[in-house]
Amino acid sequence: MHRATQGILRTAEVLLAIAITLVVVSFAAPTGRTSGHQGEDFRILKNLEPDGEFRRCALERNSSCLNSTFAAQLPTYIEFAFNVSSQPSEKVSLPSRKNVFADSVFIAGNGTHYIPTFVRLYYWAK
Repeated sequence: MHRATQGILRTAEVLLAIAITLVVVSFAAPTGRTSGHQGEDFRILKNLEPDGEFRRCALERNSSCLNSTFAAQLPTYIEFAFNVSSQPSEKVSLPSRKNVFADSVFIAGNGTHYIPTFVRLYYWAK
């Protein structure tokens, strides 16, 4: 009888140790998000794609027009860079120590002309 009681107590002790370890690990493990603003998905280009003024700016590759459009759409705590080109693989210089998010849209042209245009927007928290 004495040995059976010792076995039950040791089993309970092991189960309690496992439970405590799991609780400590779940609270001590990093969550991956460092601030509330880091992972926001603004979907700027998806919302702007049907806008005729935005499409005109993109097709004309008017950087100042696009810059003001993006600045008006993004919150002030977000910095951004963008690229407009006819090539899908054109490179952009981006900050290396930030979490950079990307959004892109392809505009085939206007109603009469085929003008392949890729607009890529990159944004990150300041």
